[in-house]
Amino acid sequence: MKDELVMLGGHFDSWHAGTGATDNAIGCGVALEAVRILKAIGVQPRRTIRIALWTGEEQGLLGSRAYVSDHFGSVKTPERGQEGGRG
Repeated sequence: MKDELVMLGGHFDSWHAGTGATDNAIGCGVALEAVRILKAIGVQPRRTIRIALWTGEEQGLLGSRAYVSDHFGSVKTPERGQEGGRG
């Protein structure tokens, strides 16, 4: 199962009116702490755990979409009326 991937992630606020760590940056802290705890207790996971921290999410999910595009492939949004093969 080493070829399977578990993603942990969060994003930093880059919005001028955002409140920073009390908003979404806390997700970055939680993801980092989860990995720290796993390392501290000596867990040997069967799957690869990857952590990614993004920015630009309030401007249209720019960071996470770029990451997915770079590492996994493109995401195609179905056109209206085409969801699930229905027309």
